[in-house]
Amino acid sequence: MQRALLAIGCDAYEFLEPDLAGAELDAQRVFEQLTKPDVGDYDPVRSRLLLSPTLAEVRKALEDIVYQDEPLDAFTLYFAGHGALESAGFYMELRDTRAGRLPTTAYWLSESLAALASKPPTVTNIILDACFSGGLANDVHVLIKPEIQGDAGTPAVILLAMASRDQFAMETGEGGAGTNALLECVDGRTFIQEHGAALDLMEIGAAVGRRFATNPDQQPRFWALNVHQRSAFCRNPHFQASLDTTFKHWSPRGFLETVSPFLASHAASPADQVADVERLVGGLIIRAQDSRDMFLEAQVRASAAAALLPFCPTSVAASDYVEEQSLAVAELVVRALTRAVEELRLQKYALLSLRGGLGDLYVLPLRIWKIIGWSGAAYFILKDAGRASEFPTTTFTEFLDTVIEHYSLSAVLLSEVQGAPIAIGLSCAAELGLQEQGETLLGILFNSVVENSGHIARWSIKNEQLLSYMLARHTERFGDIADLIANPSEAIAVILRFAPVFGLGDIFDEAMAELDHVSINAFVADDYGPFAEDSMADGVNHTLQIGHDIWTVEELMAAWPAGAAQRPEPASVQAGALLAASLFPNRIPWFVVPPVPAAD
Repeated sequence: MQRALLAIGCDAYEFLEPDLAGAELDAQRVFEQLTKPDVGDYDPVRSRLLLSPTLAEVRKALEDIVYQDEPLDAFTLYFAGHGALESAGFYMELRDTRAGRLPTTAYWLSESLAALASKPPTVTNIILDACFSGGLANDVHVLIKPEIQGDAGTPAVILLAMASRDQFAMETGEGGAGTNALLECVDGRTFIQEHGAALDLMEIGAAVGRRFATNPDQQPRFWALNVHQRSAFCRNPHFQASLDTTFKHWSPRGFLETVSPFLASHAASPADQVADVERLVGGLIIRAQDSRDMFLEAQVRASAAAALLPFCPTSVAASDYVEEQSLAVAELVVRALTRAVEELRLQKYALLSLRGGLGDLYVLPLRIWKIIGWSGAAYFILKDAGRASEFPTTTFTEFLDTVIEHYSLSAVLLSEVQGAPIAIGLSCAAELGLQEQGETLLGILFNSVVENSGHIARWSIKNEQLLSYMLARHTERFGDIADLIANPSEAIAVILRFAPVFGLGDIFDEAMAELDHVSINAFVADDYGPFAEDSMADGVNHTLQIGHDIWTVEELMAAWPAGAAQRPEPASVQAGALLAASLFPNRIPWFVVPPVPAAD
């Protein structure tokens, strides 16, 4: 991409008064910034910086820049100095300009526009920090030719004048006021947006205009001609910062804590609630699309849906928004699942982290069940919307088969965090008739529970405690880490609840003695509206102890709470609850688990 800049600053005048003190400095600052590869990326060789030049020097520089063999993608003309306005148009006054002889001794803006029109860059930016520069509107007619305007590929022109046609361009001790405002946009001191990798001059012009909105003595003006797509003026300093830092500290829980006060304040205005969520999540969604994490955008959209989940039963606006976001999540997950399977075909160990090492011993089982769980949630969301045929059953089956073949030692139960994805994923497998895959995966999970006598990590275990937990699993010495063990365990309850679904009740019964004294729990929500909240009060904990309350799977099913199978209404609440369970580790959507067929 060829990008060139002509920056002109004129302090010294042979025939005009007064000389200026800051125009050359302004041009130098603009040239220095825009020719940096990580800022403007204008070619420093093809670009020119002219300090107090003559008219001939300006014409020669423009010719050298424009008429090289390789056409320009972007050209920017910057001028700081004295400006003058006559009936013919706007003139840039240079070292050898003479008063009363502007047409022959000053640089007429239309002259540069005409030169560019003969070999036009894809986009031309013109920035004038000069008195009366708003008068450049008189010169625009050079570009407005009916036979070329609007045609495909017609060059675009964006013009920014730092003062209206009847105003002076103010100076400060640090340079021109307009140029200062421009450079603050370029270096990030003025925030414009965070969703695009580049800023165009229209965005910057609008921001500069806002900067002077309360100053009646200087009102910048800008025009855009034939702009049919975004054209990069400079890089967006906030874009990379957003990718690198926003998601480093972002979390679904943190998002809900941020948005909840806004939602509470607009409880009487559902439309405002949706607008609040959209405003806070819009930039995150766009940034997430540039992430390598296949599930990041889905998590952001799911967080937006979870934020409005409590209002779905009474708000049509919230309900519609949650359904819309849920379907968007389902579509994203389907794409992520398809991509994961494609990568596994090329490299069977693609699920391993790039760094590898001991971290995968704990993280890989969570990663495997995350993919299975989100896939299951996508299936149920699509099914409830009447779009079950859009779920890639063959791809999901292939993923399960690959896990069984190559990752069987990692498809184990380590943490309470896996409870919800296991419940949703195995429910999906059961509904799709994947009996063999479901039975195999459930057997792997149950064996891992038995081998460790039901010692499953708490969902709130900290990163620095993981090594202690994994060493205890290896040595089977859990006495020193009792505070890291889930007691009771809802994830183990999930495993046992699926035994009759996949016909493994008798097999589980034979090993139940290995889990003597292990407590399990099933929290059944009375209301799924608050299902995304950090702490849910509306529900009942059903706790059972193996070896005391139950000894067999049949006894578990006899004691199982009847309300667990109750599906929430409306459909948006069900979809939102599935997303909340996928986001947050300590809640199980028991309503999704298939009922056990009645005995013949």
